[in-house]
Order: sequence, then structure tokens, then C-alpha cells
Amino acid sequence: MLELVREHHDEQDRLEQDVAERRRRGVTFRELVREWLVYLEREMGVRPSTLLDYGWMVAEAGQPHRRGSGHSPGILMKALGDRPIAQVATREVADFLRGLDDAGCKPRTVNRYRQLISAAWNYAMREDTYGLTLNPAAGTTKRREPPPAVLDFYGLRRSNWRLSEAPTAPGGARRSAKRRAGREGPRISRMRLSIASLPIPG
Repeated sequence: MLELVREHHDEQDRLEQDVAERRRRGVTFRELVREWLVYLEREMGVRPSTLLDYGWMVAEAGQPHRRGSGHSPGILMKALGDRPIAQVATREVADFLRGLDDAGCKPRTVNRYRQLISAAWNYAMREDTYGLTLNPAAGTTKRREPPPAVLDFYGLRRSNWRLSEAPTAPGGARRSAKRRAGREGPRISRMRLSIASLPIPG
């Protein structure tokens, strides 16, 4: 019994030391992101696929992928993981995003990292979390993404017209014969009924 009490006190001491250490150095971006992901899952009910996507974006360098043999580059954690969130400036976030540009990342990819950073800091600005007053991602530039491809309805109509002018394949001929048989079936039945109703000579 005394051993259990001693272990409990030791655990409480470690927790208090961790809290004191976090207060001394400040909560890091890595710690913020972990807390934010739990908030998304438990309180916001975010889809598991979205959580997996975010988890890959904030993975540590060298962390193996869940599928395949690849490893995460950990670019976000390398740049901001150890930084206290209260000390991160807009310039640091902007430099990180520009580094993605220089690495050849597509605008959509850069914007996804920007959105994640901004969402995590919005969580840190809540009164029930860390009460920060500045979101360093808010002052960065959102990349312009190319517009989505537009479906060519004119080309689609032309394709349908060409298909309608093409010769019917054997399978199509069989289907056409079945449709004709289906239409002629009721007419044949009516003819049989009329013949059956004719008077039979005595």
C-alpha cells in the first residue's frame, strides 16, 4: 500500500514538473499540434481521413508511412516543432511557406500547410486554451491555385453524336432485338387472344 502511495506521489511530482517546465519555456508548436488534433477528434468529430492527412503533415522526420515503405520528411516539425508558440512570428511562417515554393511544391500543397498552421493557432487563441492574441499565419500570402478543369460539353455532345452514327455492334444488335421482342410481345398476345375468340365452325 505504501508503495502505491509513493508511486502516486512520484507521478504527481513529474506532472507538476512538466507543467512548470512548459510554463518556463512556453508550449511548443509540436505540443500545440498534438493537443489540437485531439480536440479535432473528440470535440469537433473530424473525419478520420482528415485526421490522417493532418497527421502525415505534422509527422516527425523519418516517421514511417502507414502504407508502403516511405518515410515522412517532417518538414513542418523541422521548421517549427521546437518553437514556443508565443514566440513564432509571421516572418517565420512566411519563410517556411516560401521554402515550400522553392522546393517545387504546388500552390495547393503550400496552401494546405498554411491552412493547417492557421487552424492550429486559431485553437491556441481560444480563451480555454492559451489565449494568444496573434495568428502568425494570418499575415502570410495565400497562393493562387489554378482553376479547376472545365468539362467540355460541346466535345461531349460531338462524342455522343459520333457514337450514334457508328454501326451497331453485335452485342447492340442483340439488345435491339430484345427490345423489339419486348415491344412486339403484347401485340402477339393480343393477336392470339383475338384468334382464340373467333367462332369455331360446327
